[in-house]
Amino acid sequence: MAKKNCKLWLACVVVILLLIVQGYFVAKLLSSKIPNRESLTFVQKSDISKKDYEKMVGGLPQKKAALQHHHLKRHHLNFLAENLDNKGPEPLVETDDTLTPRPLTANEQAGNNILFTLRTTRKFHEKRLPVLFDTWLTTVNTSNVFLVTDGGEDKKWKGRAGLKYIDVPCRASYQRYDLCCKAGTELSLMFRDENLHYDWLCHVDDDIYVLLKSLVEQLSKFRPREEPIYFGRSGSAWTKPRAVIHGAKYGKPGQKYHFAVGGMYCLSRAMLELAEPYLVGGKEFAKSCSNTLEPEDVTVGVVVGVLLNQSLSRTAMIYTHGLELWKETKRFPKELDKKIAYAYGWGAVHWGAPAQINHIVVPQALYSIKEDQTQFYSLHCFLHPTLSTCIKKGTG
Repeated sequence: MAKKNCKLWLACVVVILLLIVQGYFVAKLLSSKIPNRESLTFVQKSDISKKDYEKMVGGLPQKKAALQHHHLKRHHLNFLAENLDNKGPEPLVETDDTLTPRPLTANEQAGNNILFTLRTTRKFHEKRLPVLFDTWLTTVNTSNVFLVTDGGEDKKWKGRAGLKYIDVPCRASYQRYDLCCKAGTELSLMFRDENLHYDWLCHVDDDIYVLLKSLVEQLSKFRPREEPIYFGRSGSAWTKPRAVIHGAKYGKPGQKYHFAVGGMYCLSRAMLELAEPYLVGGKEFAKSCSNTLEPEDVTVGVVVGVLLNQSLSRTAMIYTHGLELWKETKRFPKELDKKIAYAYGWGAVHWGAPAQINHIVVPQALYSIKEDQTQFYSLHCFLHPTLSTCIKKGTG
């Protein structure tokens, strides 16, 4: 009996060893076909030619690209869930909105110390840019605005209204490596010789309306050349900070930090100088994205909170896509002009009871949703009622 049991035990050991060997060779085969995260190289225009960049990223296996896209999609779904779980507005006593502004120079009051990077992509030029040029971009000095885009030169928009046109060698996609490529180029603009006079860099997506006066007032509470400031709306409820994910090389798994929603955030020059080794330049930013295993907006939060041990200076005055915009803006109809920025929600539907199209609600809107899905024209006329186009629309 004992001899029989011994043979059975030896047979089990042999089977287990065979399974281990088989698993090893299968894993090796898969790893040879799907490159690891570190094998991805991110670049900016100054690092490599556009032709070489396209050759490099164009050859990535489809399965790898799908994995990257899935990771980014998961991030946005988590972000949406975290925000909708945060019932009501963030209490102002817990934000930096209540800090006292300091006296400003005339240059600061005009927002001329702020470098705006307006990120878009070639396929959205005709759909999104006209709305911005007709609305909030008319309220700022467009020589301070850098249009960061892809797809080659677009003569219609290059130099439009005096803004700077930055064509980056990044593919027109929302995959992580392409967004990191753009982000690294954006932040490097602050270190160009001709831009050293700027105190702030404010990143803005192409579906955001910015209220310059409110932004200037909030940023005036800080000393951007002395204080490392990372300013924006928290991407999750303040009581539920994000955690460093397993496998990341920056920080320890589970380490907590806050990141600003990617639609709009601002970095002071002092913060950018601290973060330069990690975020400034295509290769540097991309390496950080690879080390955090996160999209570009979350990566900024990891670098600031985990590596630099700094905190997010948060505001409840930026309203982005993850919020129920129709509900949020209905609560303060007479205070729309007191906020910093609004997203237009892409006309997405919130499936509730009843279903609701997610867009900002403007009192006595001059444009219907059918006429203006963004409601930016209605918002612009609400903020600037004496404009001739608004008067004509109101009396027409």
